[in-house]
Amino acid sequence: MFIVTVNFKAKPDKIEEFREAILFQAKSSRDNEAGCQQFDVVISQDDPSRFFVYEIYDDAAAFEVHKNSPHSAITGERVPDLIEERDLQIWTKIDG
Repeated sequence: MFIVTVNFKAKPDKIEEFREAILFQAKSSRDNEAGCQQFDVVISQDDPSRFFVYEIYDDAAAFEVHKNSPHSAITGERVPDLIEERDLQIWTKIDG
């Protein structure tokens, strides 16, 4: 499995707008991408400007489909103006 995590810090005056954008991205990904198994968005209980995204894809090719999707393009245009920080990490699930 191909795992993507992203930590975001929204601009203080853009929190709700970012929330709407990232929830649109999550729903669109789950609904329209066969290779997207999971796309969860959570918000910090201590800081409402902090969001964490956890995504699971079948493989790297499915993530490429995700990155090139129409809904990712829409979100990609909006998000840079809404955030102060973005930290994306790529993971591989291991079973033991």
